[in-house]
Amino acid sequence: MNVFTNKLSGWLAKGLGKLKASFQATPDGRIIAPILGISRKDFTADYSLVDKAAFLTASTNIGKQLRVTYEHDVKSKEGSIVARAVSKDDKFKAHAVFSVNHNVMKRGSLRFPNGEVEYLHDSEDPDDVPGVRGFIGFPALNGLFLAEGHNTTKTAKLKYTYKDENLTISPAIELPSQALSLRFKRQFNPYHKLSFFYDLHNVYWQAVYKHKPQTQNNFVYKAGYDSESKIAWAAVWAGKPADGARHAGPLGKWQLMIQVPREDVSKAVLLVKVKKRWDFELPSASAKS
Repeated sequence: MNVFTNKLSGWLAKGLGKLKASFQATPDGRIIAPILGISRKDFTADYSLVDKAAFLTASTNIGKQLRVTYEHDVKSKEGSIVARAVSKDDKFKAHAVFSVNHNVMKRGSLRFPNGEVEYLHDSEDPDDVPGVRGFIGFPALNGLFLAEGHNTTKTAKLKYTYKDENLTISPAIELPSQALSLRFKRQFNPYHKLSFFYDLHNVYWQAVYKHKPQTQNNFVYKAGYDSESKIAWAAVWAGKPADGARHAGPLGKWQLMIQVPREDVSKAVLLVKVKKRWDFELPSASAKS
């Protein structure tokens, strides 16, 4: 089924706030997941017309290094406090989410120059064991060595990455399964790039070729294959990828992709994605007078 996602927004008079609306439309005219909202610098309110539920957020800065946000689901009466802090030199960053109803920290992270530690507590029971993930990296052999571990899965991953202007090689091993994998990227010139991934343990691989025409700066062509899903695909992007909808030109941006299953070519799928911006200017009160 083809589904089109639409987003509309506009500013209220005198900067009182920004009105937002989003919905998905099907080819037969049905509207899916309509949401209305209003936002200001430190406050947002979204309302789902289907679930008849409102979600509110309010934020404030405490000094220059700490920002606190309160999130509240009106229908479920669930609330959370989100705190984000950063050091003056921007080398250390911390993020924490506290559940007001269950009096427990649901998520948290601490990022430092050589790594990061993440904390996750999905259960509503404060006594359940939370999940902890961490990684640390340091330079080695003209590249970067990375070690990552998870306490819930009791697994670890060791990865080495070498990268220069034209080549990236990244072998990795997972413990205790000793599963090996390899990532490879080759930039032949500014217009041609090849990416390859191979999982030796599951005998699974991916390949992607990217071409950016020298005379067409706003076009990018890609083609690839995924051995796990057994799908070959090709795509073309038009528009500047770095630009969001706010900076999209009058022609907008679009993406066209075709996916072809290896086992049944007749089940090929064509995907279309379009992003367009329209600017509407409302007459001001002074113009009417």
